[in-house]
Amino acid sequence: AHELAEEYNRPERTAEERDEILRSLLGSCPRSSHKCPTGTAEGSEESYADITIEPPFRVDYGVNIHVGRNFYANFDCTMLDCATITIGDNVFLAPGVQLYTASHPLDAIERRCTEF
Repeated sequence: AHELAEEYNRPERTAEERDEILRSLLGSCPRSSHKCPTGTAEGSEESYADITIEPPFRVDYGVNIHVGRNFYANFDCTMLDCATITIGDNVFLAPGVQLYTASHPLDAIERRCTEF
C-alpha cells in the first residue's frame, strides 16, 4: 500500500493513472456515473471521476478504506486503516485531515509488554 501511495503521489501521474491506482489501493469506491471521454466504443470501462484525492495521500493498508460517491480529499490526507474506514457520499475533507483507526493499549504496563 505504501508503494502504491508513493506512485499515486508522483507529480507526473495523469488523472487516469491515479484512478487506476485508487482501484488497486482502496477497499472499495463506486464507479462514476459519467463515462470518461476516451473515444472508445459504447460500454467502455468507467472511471472514478467523482472521487478526487489531492496528493500527497498516505495510507496504512488501503484495503480497509471504503469511499462513497462524490468524495473529495484535499492535500495531505492521511488514513491509517488498521480497521475499517467508511466514508459516505458527498464528503469533502479539508487539507491535512487525518483519519486514524490505529491505537495502542492505554495502560502503561501493558504498552511495555506489547509489540506494535
